[in-house]
Amino acid sequence: YPSTRRGRAIAIFMTATALAGVIVGPLNGALMKFGEGFMGMHGWQWMFIANGAPCLVVAFMVYFMLSDTPAQARWLTDEQKKILIRRVESEKITTGRTHSAMKDLLSDPKIFALALIYFLMSAAVYALLFWAPTLIRSWGVTDVFHVGLLKAIPSVIGMIGMVLIGRSSDRMNDRRWHFVFAMCCITVGLGTIAMLAPGLVVSLS
Repeated sequence: YPSTRRGRAIAIFMTATALAGVIVGPLNGALMKFGEGFMGMHGWQWMFIANGAPCLVVAFMVYFMLSDTPAQARWLTDEQKKILIRRVESEKITTGRTHSAMKDLLSDPKIFALALIYFLMSAAVYALLFWAPTLIRSWGVTDVFHVGLLKAIPSVIGMIGMVLIGRSSDRMNDRRWHFVFAMCCITVGLGTIAMLAPGLVVSLS
């Protein structure tokens, strides 16, 4: 994607992770509650099957369906391919940015700084992802299906926020401060939950 549209494109692509949370939360809650004993298996076993089997199918679909370059994209017309390739190539000429060799990347301190930032961000996201059901139950919700439904709420808000921030980033031609804003929101949100334990409504908000 040209840089002028890259923010919203990545945001829309990454909403798949949030959408998974919307689907998986209620699904897992239902499997844990209603799948217990079905065909002699526990609900948590059905949960692993329901979450894992689609991944195997999608893995093979991606291999055969995903294109490596705009020129190979079957869903674009020849004219659209030419326009997109021309824009991307002209961007390389004006910015001077090309794919660097691995040794050049590993010798750049900014790469390690970005890797550390991404590691910390991922740790925060996965901590919330894995511990959200436990937190929700600690706030007084005992029904596992209701836990799954409540767990989907942050994912819905996250999808909306990702798209809006991505569009704003492209419109203002800014990446750094949009990223800082998003990380500050994560810090405040997790800090509030961890240190104040304010309860269900405030924490989900």
